[in-house]
This record gives sequence, C-alpha cells and structure tokens, in this order.
Amino acid sequence: MKPEEKAKYAGSYPCVKVGCREVKHDFCGLKPIITQCRPDVFKDVVSTFSDERKAAVEEMGFGLLLQLRCDQLQCALCGWLVDRFDPDASSIEVHGKTFKLKPSDFENIMGVKDGGHDVELSDSEDNNIHGLKIIRCGKERSRISMREIVKRLRQTNIVDDTFRVGFVLFLLGTLLCPSSIILASKYLQPLRETSDIKFKNWATFSFKYLVEGVSSFKNRKRSCVINGCVLFLQLFYFDLIVHGRTFVNRSLAPIVSWGDKEANELIKWIRTHKGGFESVDITVVSDRTALISKEDEVALKNGLGSVHIKVTANERMQRKTNDEMKVAELEAKLDSEMSKIEGLTYWQVFQATNILATRFDLLSVFLPMSQERKKDYVLCLLEHGTHGL
Repeated sequence: MKPEEKAKYAGSYPCVKVGCREVKHDFCGLKPIITQCRPDVFKDVVSTFSDERKAAVEEMGFGLLLQLRCDQLQCALCGWLVDRFDPDASSIEVHGKTFKLKPSDFENIMGVKDGGHDVELSDSEDNNIHGLKIIRCGKERSRISMREIVKRLRQTNIVDDTFRVGFVLFLLGTLLCPSSIILASKYLQPLRETSDIKFKNWATFSFKYLVEGVSSFKNRKRSCVINGCVLFLQLFYFDLIVHGRTFVNRSLAPIVSWGDKEANELIKWIRTHKGGFESVDITVVSDRTALISKEDEVALKNGLGSVHIKVTANERMQRKTNDEMKVAELEAKLDSEMSKIEGLTYWQVFQATNILATRFDLLSVFLPMSQERKKDYVLCLLEHGTHGL
C-alpha cells in the first residue's frame, strides 16, 4: 500500500503502548493509553519458579497470583473501562448499570488480601533503607531498576529474604502498582521485615494506587501513563458478564478462572453478537460487587460521589436474605422442570441438575425455555459442557 493510502487509516486505530510493545486498537474514539502493567512478564517469570519459591510466595500471601492465566491485556477494553471509571466516586458504569468499587473487590478479583496493617511509604530515605537497597538490590542508586530485579530473580533458585523482597518489588512493578520500569526506593520501606509482608494491606494499597492513577490520567487531559493495575478492571468486567458460551468456574477468583482463551471468546461474542462494548443488550451479574441504586447513581452524577452511600446492617441482611430466597426458589423450580423433561435417564438428570444448580447464569437462561428446547439444551450441556452452549 502506498504511504498516502496508509495515512487514511492511521487515525482510526491509535497506537497503544503496553510496556515496550506497540499495538494498534480501535478505542471507539478514546485517547490511546500507555501502561506498564505487564501480566505477561509476571507470568513468564513466575513460571520458572521452583516449588520452594512458590511455597515462599504463598507464605507471603500471594499464592493465587502464581495461578494467573489471563496474561493478555485487551487494550481496547481497558481503554473503554478507564473512560467509564469515576475515580472520585470509585464507581464504574457498564452496560447501563453503575457499580461501586472497593478494596474488597480487588481482593476478590485479584486474590490479593489485606493483612490488617497499612502499607506506609515515605519520600524520605533513611540509612536503613539505603543499606537494605544495597543488600537486596545490589545498587546504590536512588531508584530500583525492574530489569535488574528480573535478572536477579532468574539467576538463581535460592529462597531467602533477598528473593522475598525482590519478588514483592517485581510484583508491585509489573502487576499491582506498575508505573514505569523504575521503582522508587521507598517501596522497600514496607519490606524491612519479610515476616511482616503477609500482614500488610496490599489489596487496599493496590486499589488506591489504581484509583489515583486513573484520576491523574483523566485530569491531565492528554495521552499519558496510567499507573496501576488495569488488569483488575479487565477481570472485573469479565466477571460481570453473563455469557453461557464461555465456561468459567465462578467459585474461583477471576484471576484464576479467566484465561486468554475465554477472554478472547468473550470479546469476540460482545463485538459479533452484541454490537460492541456500548451495547445495553448485555446482562451483568452483581453477586460479587455492589450494584448502585438509581437514587445513588443520580447522587453520584450530581457530584455527590464522595458522600458515603449509607446502607444499614439490617438493609444488607435483608438484601442477602432476598438473594438467598431467590436462589432457593430457582433451585426448587429447577428440580420440578427437570422432572418434566421426557427421554432423559436418571443419571443425565442428576448430572445436568448438579451443573445448573451451581451456575446461576445458565439457570436463568434454561428455565424460561420450552420443554423441547430444554431437552436439547441439557443434552448439549452434557455432551459438550458449557463450552458448547
């Protein structure tokens, strides 16, 4: 193609930089983003860890991250989610519904826990941190190179405090709190005592870091780096969508249940069958997060996002009770409907009931069907699993 012809298409697909890679994506008119969030690098490095190293990571409270399956950032989706995220209210609007996000959501999605003690950082560097930096990182510079950390992690399989500190720095720099390929030495402060690492509030720290990163990105009104774990937004979105064609085990944390294959299938389904991310013809579930009411949504849009939305303990209990009653009602209806389907063996009824009873999204699709369609649905489910639906 001639240069003048290429130029016709260049503006439609802005260049997105993810780490050192540049990928072209249609952002639906959004400005391109630059992010250092590198789940692919993280997965590649931890895949080489010995069993002893994996045990050390689990002891620090980061064991689920070793099972990360989705190492591919869907850049167009991430850009769309960032555009819909309100950092002042910590809320996000997708497919006509608004959700309030909290550190507990980061825990549920990413599998990173709060241990009870705040992660405290200070811009001032004392002598202890200076000495710790030399011991753990081998450099006297004021900042820590991620390339150097990765190199040291790959060089040896020794499990000691140097490994533990290096791993947490690597985790922060590539996944939980990425901002650049250089880390400030202040991140060594909460790592002075490696035995205390598991007691830090890493979920709250990482969530607040992302909120601040999105806020800075939006306030600058130009293309810049988005600091923080944008992978969280991607997995949060995947976990919301009701999609019977993609099998994921919702009893697991999304960081474990969602892989690149399932993610690509979901994105393709949204674009091909639902008209894209802007579609309101997409069902979302709210069993893992807080769905904001219409009244509270209006308050958020009127600039009251910083006001705490008060829900009494009784109201929370009543909502939980109502949800449990609804699930129990559907499960009872499932048993009745399965018994009406002719031509199924006892074992087929038993297997199908066990699957549908644990998949609320599939159950909601199954119950309104005609009897003939229900039988075909069950047979397809038993033969091909949820991938065949």
